Amino acid sequence: MTDSALFVAGAPSDNRYDASALRHFVAYLTRGRTGVWPSNSLAVSQHAGTPNMSVDVTRGTAIVIGSEVTDQGSYLQHISAAVTNQPIGVANGSNPRNDIVGVQIQDSGVSGSTNTDESNALQVIPGTPAGSPTDPTLPDNFCPLARVRVRAAATSVLNSDITDLRTFGALEDVIANQRARATFNGTVTMSNGARNIIPFDTETFDPHGDFNLSTHAYTCQATGVYEIRGLAVFGYNNARQLGALFVYINGAPTGDIRLDNNTWGTGLATNDACGLSGSELLECNSGDTLSLYLENDGTPNGNAVQLQRAVMSVRRVS
Repeated sequence: MTDSALFVAGAPSDNRYDASALRHFVAYLTRGRTGVWPSNSLAVSQHAGTPNMSVDVTRGTAIVIGSEVTDQGSYLQHISAAVTNQPIGVANGSNPRNDIVGVQIQDSGVSGSTNTDESNALQVIPGTPAGSPTDPTLPDNFCPLARVRVRAAATSVLNSDITDLRTFGALEDVIANQRARATFNGTVTMSNGARNIIPFDTETFDPHGDFNLSTHAYTCQATGVYEIRGLAVFGYNNARQLGALFVYINGAPTGDIRLDNNTWGTGLATNDACGLSGSELLECNSGDTLSLYLENDGTPNGNAVQLQRAVMSVRRVS
């Protein structure tokens, strides 16, 4: 059975909803996203068995925002075959190129005379061979699935040549996968009289790869509301100390967001454990980074903090 793109073409008749209204309903439900649903849909890999100049694409549904005209709405295109084998063009003999595998919608109700169905929805947009190739310009109504680096003179495509470009088209998949938890366990000296970024070095979970252990920061993949929780355990020397735990957005103390603060008096034994913890809801934009900073103010004693453990968890809530 051939599955066609839902709500593609058609004109109002018999008091039924026309295609445009239905496309706008899909756009409303998916908040104007282009992506796959469910989140494991339409994965691209090397051809099963003996690799050749083709890739395999698993079954699933693409949600594609129309981009030919203003307020075009969104399309659903289902690929029902368990695996679809998609050919890749012949490699250039001297230079590599980047090809993009994706789902493209054609709608005769908007332009042209052809409507997309399952037989022609999967497309490969070829790039231009070059010493350092760039991605090709993508057509309208296109949902990218993967980048294929076609090596110079290649006779096969391997998994190492494929980069996953899928995004999540359904809101519940977007939210469910935008979460991460990172920890620090060890000992590191945090400078006195300053705010120090907490050097998280281990991920407990991070299904979408949003936490960067090199920069110790979480990257928001979409605009929305995020919950951030933080914990820091550290040792003080025998002196009066002030400690505070801050959230930094894009590496800056935007709004001076303080999760917790406390003051410890004299009488603590060397490296007695103290702790700060708290949580906050933040409105963030796509691409914003979140990190935790520990402030240590031992003035006038000048004592540094020995950070012993820290936890940072982030999840998108809407």
